[in-house]
Amino acid sequence: MRRTKEEAEETRQRLMDAALKVFSARGYSAARLSDIAAEAGVTRGAVYWHFNNKQGLLFAIFREMANPYVQTATEVLGSDLGPGRKIRELVCRVKDATDNSEAFLAHRELAMRFMAEHPHGFEEYHKHISRDMTNLTRQITDVIRDGQRSGEIRADVDATIITGVIAAILRGSAMMTNVKGMDLLPKGTSETVVDLIMGGLEPR
Repeated sequence: MRRTKEEAEETRQRLMDAALKVFSARGYSAARLSDIAAEAGVTRGAVYWHFNNKQGLLFAIFREMANPYVQTATEVLGSDLGPGRKIRELVCRVKDATDNSEAFLAHRELAMRFMAEHPHGFEEYHKHISRDMTNLTRQITDVIRDGQRSGEIRADVDATIITGVIAAILRGSAMMTNVKGMDLLPKGTSETVVDLIMGGLEPR
């Protein structure tokens, strides 16, 4: 039974890798499930078994893109560090990870193409990504509140607004890094970014 589960997971991953390649080459709309199955070396039925349809496969790729960064952030936020240090480590580690991941850049290009191809692509993309981000934003807000109670983080701004600013900076950096004409937060600037954030969080 264990081998069967492992084989199923291997097939699922192979399908996502193949889909990323086909979607990137042809765009989401023009890509066919038969092409993806052929690229993965499986039958078309295997696609339906694991993902139900082409959209399900696409959004599984998007969720996979977010998973390593959600895990990294969860580790930092659940550590024994103080609130301010947690925020510093969160920003640095997530930015450095997205800056230096070729896989992330490939996933990002696919997301941008999907959003450009479909009238409601932006809403659909963020709807699926937000499912995995909801718990993370709650954790960040809890850390901010801990810092406000201890006097380490300014308390004159609602914690949810601070969380929103941090999330916007991280998402904006991830979407703009290595994009021609938009690379305003290039690789190697994580310490500068976090210094600016932490300066804004100092008690007033």
